[in-house]
Amino acid sequence: MVRIEEDKCNNCGACIDVCPALVIEEKNGAAVFVHSRSCIKCWHCVAVCPKGAVECGEFTLSEFPAISGLKPLPTPAAARNLLLARRSVREFKNERIPRELLEEIVGIASSSPTGHNAQAVRLAVISDKELLEELDARIMKTFKKIIKAAANPVSETVLKTVGADLFASMLADQKDAFERFEAADGDKRMHVFRGAPTLIVAHYGTDSLSGKDDCVIALRDISLMAEAHGLGCTWIGYLVAAAHIDPAIKKKLGVPLSDILAQAVILGWPRRKYKRAIPRKPLNVKWID
Repeated sequence: MVRIEEDKCNNCGACIDVCPALVIEEKNGAAVFVHSRSCIKCWHCVAVCPKGAVECGEFTLSEFPAISGLKPLPTPAAARNLLLARRSVREFKNERIPRELLEEIVGIASSSPTGHNAQAVRLAVISDKELLEELDARIMKTFKKIIKAAANPVSETVLKTVGADLFASMLADQKDAFERFEAADGDKRMHVFRGAPTLIVAHYGTDSLSGKDDCVIALRDISLMAEAHGLGCTWIGYLVAAAHIDPAIKKKLGVPLSDILAQAVILGWPRRKYKRAIPRKPLNVKWID
């Protein structure tokens, strides 16, 4: 519930202008919170007020950090360099990430934007080495079953029914690669998690209208924060696909069976320093002026 303290308010109207849900109106020359059920809790009104006159029920004013205290913000050049330098890292040092650092990195996702300001992203952070190895083996076992099924015409209908036909086709095309994975059992680079010390899985409830998008944005912010700390990341879509086939993977992750896995990333300290950024194909952009 938003409350506007009359003795502090200077009637500048900033909270009225900035409100995207139009729940603050001017009455008798003063700003008044009038449509509480329509409030989306973006708290722009609190953030824009020059006098600290706007309060919300969920947070105290002291919990809204002043932007001036967050400076210096990265320059465009610094932000561009971070984005250009990042890459998918698949070789990691045998070194754990300190819990305090993980908490800082993962915590940034609480500031990630979400559809309808739902803030319903759920995360599972796994640094248990034995569990990671168990999940890795389980995913590989699932892949083997899918590859075998893809080679059987009778299984095609079943794969289509569970939405795995395209995935099975992709795995079949990579059959040789997976055989190398098995042959190189002692080489962590050939494992699904590549020997990374930490796995982060984002999931959401079935009642979320934009859960998948929200989770991907949150993981993107987490991965960039990790990169800024010198960590390397790789997105692991294979885990999500395998969990679609094998529900036990969710159970191992501590994720409710009713939840939907959106995406996953692995984090770790890179074994190598790269000398060059990676060129990409030009974007397919249509400009409409």
